[in-house]
Amino acid sequence: MVEVKINLFKNDYKKDEKHPSYTNNKITIEQTIPAGVYNGALWGGKTKDGSPMVSLKITTPQEKTSGFNSNRSSEEEEDIPF
Repeated sequence: MVEVKINLFKNDYKKDEKHPSYTNNKITIEQTIPAGVYNGALWGGKTKDGSPMVSLKITTPQEKTSGFNSNRSSEEEEDIPF
């Protein structure tokens, strides 16, 4: 499972629309992240001193599980009387 959390803080040095609104120059990724499709989520918030920030979370998609036992063989399913 991959889980990456990134905090981005308001760019106080933004002087032009081409500059990013939020940055973080200290992001460290400590694992190899394989290419693929991931889930992403973004939250807005404030730092302890009240400055605006956003948090980004990237995770491996979770398998959707069905509500029944799929470990039965087809022979077992044929023995069901209905």
